[in-house]
Amino acid sequence: MIFVVVSASAQEEYVVSKNSTNAFYVKNTQANSYTWAVYSPSDLNTEIKDNSIFEFVSGTNQHRVEIVWHQTGDYILTVAEFNPCQNLKFVKVKVKEDDFNVTIEGGNILCSGQTLTLKAVVSKAGNYTYLWSDGSTKDSLVIKEAGDYSVTVTDTDSGNKATASISITLSQTPIVDLGEDYTLAEGEVKQLDAGNPGCTYAWNTGSKERTINVDKGGTYSVVVTNSAGCSASDEIIIYDANSVFTIDLGVDRDICEGDEIVLNPNPSIEQEYTYLWSTGATTATLTVSPKTTTKYSVTVTDSKGNKQFDEVLVTVHAAPIVDLGDDIYIKEGETVTLDAGNPGCKYEWITPNGKDNKQIVVADKQGVYSVLVTNEYGCSSSDDVRVYISSSSLVVDLAGNMQICEDDKIYIEPVVSGDFQSAPTYKWTPSGETSKGISVSEAGEYCVEVTADGETVKACMNLTLIPKPVVELGEDKVLNENGDPVILDAGNAGSFYEWNTGDITQTISVNQIGLYSVTVTSPEGCEGSDEVYISYPGSGSGGKYFVGFPTAFTPNGDGKNDVLYVRGNNIVELKLVIRNRLGLEVFRSNSMSNGWDGTYKGVMQDMDAYVYFLKAVFVDGKVIEKRGSVTLLR
Repeated sequence: MIFVVVSASAQEEYVVSKNSTNAFYVKNTQANSYTWAVYSPSDLNTEIKDNSIFEFVSGTNQHRVEIVWHQTGDYILTVAEFNPCQNLKFVKVKVKEDDFNVTIEGGNILCSGQTLTLKAVVSKAGNYTYLWSDGSTKDSLVIKEAGDYSVTVTDTDSGNKATASISITLSQTPIVDLGEDYTLAEGEVKQLDAGNPGCTYAWNTGSKERTINVDKGGTYSVVVTNSAGCSASDEIIIYDANSVFTIDLGVDRDICEGDEIVLNPNPSIEQEYTYLWSTGATTATLTVSPKTTTKYSVTVTDSKGNKQFDEVLVTVHAAPIVDLGDDIYIKEGETVTLDAGNPGCKYEWITPNGKDNKQIVVADKQGVYSVLVTNEYGCSSSDDVRVYISSSSLVVDLAGNMQICEDDKIYIEPVVSGDFQSAPTYKWTPSGETSKGISVSEAGEYCVEVTADGETVKACMNLTLIPKPVVELGEDKVLNENGDPVILDAGNAGSFYEWNTGDITQTISVNQIGLYSVTVTSPEGCEGSDEVYISYPGSGSGGKYFVGFPTAFTPNGDGKNDVLYVRGNNIVELKLVIRNRLGLEVFRSNSMSNGWDGTYKGVMQDMDAYVYFLKAVFVDGKVIEKRGSVTLLR
C-alpha cells in the first residue's frame, strides 16, 4: 500500500498488516533532504532501530520510503524535511496480526500500445472483497498506463485487511514492418529486415537473426522481443515468379456427341483475373459442345500480370448405332431374333414379354420391342420395331418409316408373300391409287390395303422431309480498285462443300473475275447450291477504267494468293516495276498474265513492304499511273 505523509502532528493513522511492505511519501514537498525515523507513541525521544521490529527497504534520505513491519503494535513514523530549515511531519501506523497476505501478479512492465492485467492473489481461500487504488472492485485490473497501483483485500468474515502495491514501468513495443507482399523476379533473392536493433528475433523459418534472405515463395513471419519482454510481429507473402497462383482444368474429358461440358480453370487464389481461351472467349468458364475431339486451353492473368496456362483434351464419342430394322410380320408359332448390335454395351429392352438386358432377344409375341443401348462412355441410342403376328397366309411388308430431302421423290411398294391363289389387288391411302407401288414426295402417313383370296391386310409407313441447305452467296460482286480478294461464304457449318474452283471449304477467297458456284451437301445428304458473278469496276459500262492488284500476297506455296497479278479491263499496254526498300528492282512485267511470285533471281525475298510503279494504257489512249506499296507475307 502507498501512504501519504502530510500531517505536522500525528493525526493520520494507517493500518497495515504484519510482514507487509508499505510505501510512504511526502506530497508536494520542496525539501532538499529527508530523514525518516520510527518511534513508540510512549517514547517520542528514543528512535526505534531494532530490525526485528521493522526494516527500511529503501534509503531513508528520499521523499519516499518503503518499510516492512515485523511486529504488531502502534508506531509513530516521522520524516524531517530540510529546506534548509527543518520541518517535521508525523503519521500513526498500526501493525495488526495478518492471517492472510496479498500479492499482485502480472508483471511490472507495460508495453506501449498494449494493456497489462494485474491480478490480486490471496494467500489462502476465503471470502474477500477488493478495492484497487483507482476504485475498481474486481480481483483483477486492466491498465493502459504506467504508474503506482495498489489493492486492499478484506476478509468479509473477519474484517481483516491486507494490502499490496506495485510500480508499473512503460516500455516501448517494437515496431515491425516487413513491407508489402512481394513477387520475386526470376532468380531474385530478397532480404527481409525485422529492424529494431538489440532485440531478439524468432522467424518462422527458424532463424534468430535480424535479417533473412528468401528466394522462393511462401509466407514469412517474425516475432521481435525487446529486453523488457515486449513483443510485436509481422508477416509477408512472397510469390514465386511462375507460381503466384495455380490453375487446373482437370483431367482430359470424355463426352457424347451433342453433349456439352463446362471447363473451369479453378484459380487457387481468390482475386481478380482475366481469361483468354483458345476459342477467343474471355469468360471465367467455357461451355463447349464440340463435334469432334478438341483440345482447349486457357491463359489466366492476375492484376500483377502473372500468367498461368493449362489445357485439356475433350474426346467426343459417337453414340451406338442401333437399327432393329423395319416392322416385322410373322405367322403364329413363328419367332424372330432381334439384335441390338454393339457388343460390350449395356442393353435395356422393353418387350411384350417384359424387360431384358441381353444384346439379342427372341420375339414371339405381337407388339413393340424397344431397346436403349449405352456404351462405356455413357453415350446412348435407342430404336424400336413392331412385330406383327398374323394367322393369315397373306403377309404384307411395307418399307419402314423413311426420310427424304425436300423436292425429292421416293417410290414405295409393299412386299407381299403367303399362300394365295388370286392375284393381289392394292388400294393406297390417302391417294386412292390402286397400283402396286406409288411415288410420293410429301410428308405424311401412307398405307396400302392388299387383298388376295378374299383376305385383306393393311400396312403403313411414315415419310418425313429433310430441309435442304439454304445457300446464299449474295448479290454479284465487284472487285475494288486494288483487286483485294472477296470472301465467299456458303454457310451451313458442318456440311460438305464442292466449289467450281475445286475448293471443298465453307469459305473461299477470290480475286479474279468470273462465275463462282458451290454445292452444299448436308450431313443427311440433302443438297443446296448458289452462284455469284465477280466483275471488275466498270466492266461492261464502257465509261470507266480499271487497273490494280491486291495490297498484299502470300507466296507460301498453299496455292492461294501465291502470285501477285495485275488485274484490269480494256488495257492495251502495261508496265509494272517493283523495288525493295533499298531501291533494287526485284520484278518487272508488261503483261497481266506475268505475275510476281516473290522471288528475285530465284531467291525468295523477305517479308516486307515493296514499292511499285504501275502504268496502264487503255484502248482509247487514256493513261493511268499508280504508285504505292505492296506487302509480301508468308
